[in-house]
Amino acid sequence: MAHSARSAQAAGPCVAMEWCTIESDPAVFTELTERLGLETQMEIGEVFSMEDVESQADCAGFILLFRYDKGTMRPSSSSSVGVADDPSVFFCKQTVENACGTIALLHVLLNAEGVRPGPKLTNFLEFASSMPEAELRGEILGMSDDIRKAHNSFARSEPFMSEEKGSSEGGEAFHFVAYVPKNGALYELDGLQRGPIRLEAVPESAPTASGAAAATSAAAAAGAEPAASWLPAARRAVEERMARYSGTGEIRFTLLSVKGSRLHAAKRRLGQASARLAVAQQVLSSGGGSTARANAMGAFPQALLGAGWAPEPTLGALETQVAELEVAARAAKAEVDELQAERAAWAAENERRKHNWVPFAIALLEECHRAGKLDSMVEKGNERARELVRQEMERESAKKAKAASPSSAAPSASS
Repeated sequence: MAHSARSAQAAGPCVAMEWCTIESDPAVFTELTERLGLETQMEIGEVFSMEDVESQADCAGFILLFRYDKGTMRPSSSSSVGVADDPSVFFCKQTVENACGTIALLHVLLNAEGVRPGPKLTNFLEFASSMPEAELRGEILGMSDDIRKAHNSFARSEPFMSEEKGSSEGGEAFHFVAYVPKNGALYELDGLQRGPIRLEAVPESAPTASGAAAATSAAAAAGAEPAASWLPAARRAVEERMARYSGTGEIRFTLLSVKGSRLHAAKRRLGQASARLAVAQQVLSSGGGSTARANAMGAFPQALLGAGWAPEPTLGALETQVAELEVAARAAKAEVDELQAERAAWAAENERRKHNWVPFAIALLEECHRAGKLDSMVEKGNERARELVRQEMERESAKKAKAASPSSAAPSASS
């Protein structure tokens, strides 16, 4: 989206059994996904425009963050069925404060095709799914130590204890909901609703998280039209939700996509290119021949080399193949290095989010005081604050004057 609501979801302090607020950032949600435990390698990305929604070919589902407003919390008006009675759709109500981000993430991960939960999430899913009521499933989630600890791993450490409740009381609140396709329908999964909201029918052949990218590439290579997708329906649902704030000036939305890990996919491509290169080089150095080919290919699993792949039969073609594989391996290695650097940057960002900066701020103020600079810094800050207030008052006065102007109330004679 063009404007993010991240600042409204900055991580805050929490105590033992409470759930902290978390930031709507890909780095945060990707680490949260890893901490929850999945057998399928997943990551979270941010979608910056509605036009980009339909290009998320490997997306398993979306998570939307928006400002909470009771007037906008009704189910999507595009719903033709309403609350769905489909036991295969996992849904739990939000029964604990600040848990909506993790609930939305779990609603995608535990419903998306091709996403395999790890042992801990599998145990939670089996136990929670045995409960007939969504509220009971929400209570089970709220009491899950594993899920709460993963969620609260982003809590900021605090040197002071406050008797005030660390919630959004008196301030703005933001909320997460999920959109995920399942069983030929697009669902809106909102922990504040009674159940899953079936929005509209979508193609049964919707791509899964694990196979969408490969399927799309194969279709393009064959010159075929890509399979019909659920993504246009998701775009309509998100746009309808955002349109409820039309006329309010609200622009703080964040849309996250839950998709297969780019790093994991790049490592697989690197492994395959490296294995193929090793086979082709060994055959070439041996002068070709069926025995050399069999020995070289036997050193690697066929699944790694790829079904149907084999070194070229002639030495000339084999030399060309080796050169092409060297280029492919270098490109895959560069992609892996780039994505690993991105993950390292994400890890550093998350550590800074969790860090307690109060001692640093106190030490900095003490040094400024000892250097005789603190008073002038405070005065400069106050001057800047007064200037900002003055500018805001001028803008408000200009708006009121324009609204009261006769020319703004009626069209001109030439119009």
